[in-house]
Amino acid sequence: MPLPAAAPAAAAAQPDAPAGPRRRIALHVEFSDGWLGGVNYFGNLVRAVQELPAPGVEFVVVTGRRPDERLLAGFPPVEVVRDAMVERWSAPWLRRKLHQKFTLSDPPLRRLLQRHGVDLLSHAGYLGAGSPIPTLGWVPDFQHLHLPEVFRRWDLVRRNAEIARIVRGCTRVIVSSESARGDLLRIAPEAAAKAEVLRFAGPVPAAARLVDLPTLQARYGFAGDFVFLPNQYWSHKNHLAVIRAVAALRRDGRRLTVLSTGKTADYRQPDFFAGVEAEIARLGVAEDYRVLGVLPYDDVASLLHHCRFVVNPSRFEGWSTTVEEAKAAGKPIVLSDIPVHREQAPADADFFAPQDVEQLATLMWRRWTAPAGPAGRAADGSGAPDGDAVARRRAFARTYLAIVERACSGGAP
Repeated sequence: MPLPAAAPAAAAAQPDAPAGPRRRIALHVEFSDGWLGGVNYFGNLVRAVQELPAPGVEFVVVTGRRPDERLLAGFPPVEVVRDAMVERWSAPWLRRKLHQKFTLSDPPLRRLLQRHGVDLLSHAGYLGAGSPIPTLGWVPDFQHLHLPEVFRRWDLVRRNAEIARIVRGCTRVIVSSESARGDLLRIAPEAAAKAEVLRFAGPVPAAARLVDLPTLQARYGFAGDFVFLPNQYWSHKNHLAVIRAVAALRRDGRRLTVLSTGKTADYRQPDFFAGVEAEIARLGVAEDYRVLGVLPYDDVASLLHHCRFVVNPSRFEGWSTTVEEAKAAGKPIVLSDIPVHREQAPADADFFAPQDVEQLATLMWRRWTAPAGPAGRAADGSGAPDGDAVARRRAFARTYLAIVERACSGGAP
């Protein structure tokens, strides 16, 4: 995967520890089942930085008074600050949000961070003009620009307003891809001097943590080979295309098994998953397309390791974790042909038009009937990780440190 175009050489060549004092970086993390994607993203970011020799930074996680202790226990070791002002829907949180919305400043949070010696607030909000603490705003994706039909009108207005506030109020603005950077500049060209591309790179699974295939088969009730689809059930993830492709193959007497993992609730369309279940039943593919739901991370990594290939039919992504994890495991992948998937550039991929079920079925059957390759290179029996995946992960962490340093020193992107 190529490095961010903004400054690839500098990101790769810089020392792990930036010059100057050790930076204390604050992250606001909501440890709840409703925000698993965010918890996983921040946990991965912290681990990637901590894996570098002498990174020169330390993290402070700010969270509510009653986080999910199970999720917190699975987070990397960091200093944790608990406060009601960041606890969603609490009275202090509501007062902060109202003040922040109308003044583009957040004095209570700024004072809390100052008490804890924080040098930079990352991926969360804005503290106000003249704040001594620089901020890295974060826009994970611009899905609402490409698929407005899956959002309520108020959500579209709210998203655009929040992006405008981030651009005005933050020292730098992080996006996940060059495709996302283009979207940002299309609606906020004034962000050109602030935009920073930080391409996510996932962990390389450790061989010792992988679960063997017979155990997984007994645990989840399947047999034989399978295709893996690890995407939460939001409508834009386009699971229906895979379900219909599986049905088309079955009608022709060609059978394969798809195992799907991920959360089955979409707050924007609460009835969506019920519609998915109805379509599975209508097409008679319940034996061929299995929904396993939310699984422990080690089981997800193990299913990816043991699958024949991965499929991601999504109509939109900011930066696909599925693709990065398939690359790290050395797995073939069948992908929807969208700009960010092309940008992620997996070496062993087939692309299909997101709504072309016939093309998808053809590609899936071609992969299914091809000779099986070796187990995933990232976590094979020797435990040796995939070198390219390790290099991408280090580049991810070093690029982040370079962005932090520019925000703290006032350097240009």
